[in-house]
Amino acid sequence: MKKLFLTLLVSLGFISSLSAQELDFIAVATQGKFNENSLGVKALSDEEMSKVVGRLYQIGGHVITPTLVSKYYIVEKSDLNYDSRLIQEATSKLHYGEALAYVKRYYQSQVEWTWLAGYNLYTKEFREIPFSASMQSFQFIDSQYKYSHY
Repeated sequence: MKKLFLTLLVSLGFISSLSAQELDFIAVATQGKFNENSLGVKALSDEEMSKVVGRLYQIGGHVITPTLVSKYYIVEKSDLNYDSRLIQEATSKLHYGEALAYVKRYYQSQVEWTWLAGYNLYTKEFREIPFSASMQSFQFIDSQYKYSHY
């Protein structure tokens, strides 16, 4: 949810600041708590940016019982290793206004099941993508994140 909010906020910032000289993304992302001049903040070079590895951002959850919980994570292009074949396969399954989500179902704190879903950016609802386990994009994401602690 934070990632979605940040994306929307940054998009609005771009639109409203077309005439502005420079936008401080860090200040926007942290709601002014930090800025690009804060201690420990470092601007990455293009080479360093190319080495940044994606990670999952939780955008929702659903408690079914105290021991059965589903968590939803947004999937970005970096999570698919910027592989155009995987990205095309995954996005071809989405409906208009949806982002790709990776879902983990936990039973007694252990990952029991994983699948892909479409996350509607407007209604904030999830839609299971049928047969996602057979998709190469799912298999790639699952191999990266199934047992990670996100």
